[in-house]
This record gives sequence, C-alpha cells and structure tokens, in this order.
Amino acid sequence: MGVISDTSPSLEFTLQQLGIAKYFTSFTASSLVGAGKPSPIIFNAALQAQGVTASESIFVDDCKEEADGARKQGFTSFYLDRSGEDNGEWIIHNLKQLIDFVED
Repeated sequence: MGVISDTSPSLEFTLQQLGIAKYFTSFTASSLVGAGKPSPIIFNAALQAQGVTASESIFVDDCKEEADGARKQGFTSFYLDRSGEDNGEWIIHNLKQLIDFVED
C-alpha cells in the first residue's frame, strides 16, 4: 500500500511519527516528483514505486478532482466524501465502504 500526497518531503517521517508508516511500502510526495495531483506524473511515479499498474490499483482521495484524475489514469478511484452529501458510483462516505468494495 502506498501514499500519494501533495506534501513536503517529510511525508514519510510524519507517518513514522504517527506510527503508521509500517503499513506503507511507498511514499510519493509531490515536492519530490515535481508534480501534484491530478497530474499523471505523480500517479506514474507512485505506480513505479509500487511496481504495479494503474489497473491493479485502488486510489482514494477526499478531493473529487484528484480522484477523477486518478481514474483518468486507469485507477479504480474513489472520492471520499465524509459529509455524506455527494452520491454516485465512485463515491464513498467512509473507508469501511472501501473494504466492502474490495471484499465483493
């Protein structure tokens, strides 16, 4: 599992401090690859870091435009709308719904 973030190079360190870095095998930060989401550059860098293709990947973001950008690159991609206001085929309201999708 990898992280793609429009953040500083300290992303991995921050996740280590939170005690959750051990759950990720790659950390792709926009500041290190020179492009942010939804640019194909950052998505391709993350795929290369994971050694997978977009069609083998699931992406979740709380920004609709970024989730849509990943889908345009071939990811199965969900927009995480915690407000519960938005509905649609590629919209989830909590991460439990993602688990349900994977298990189905």
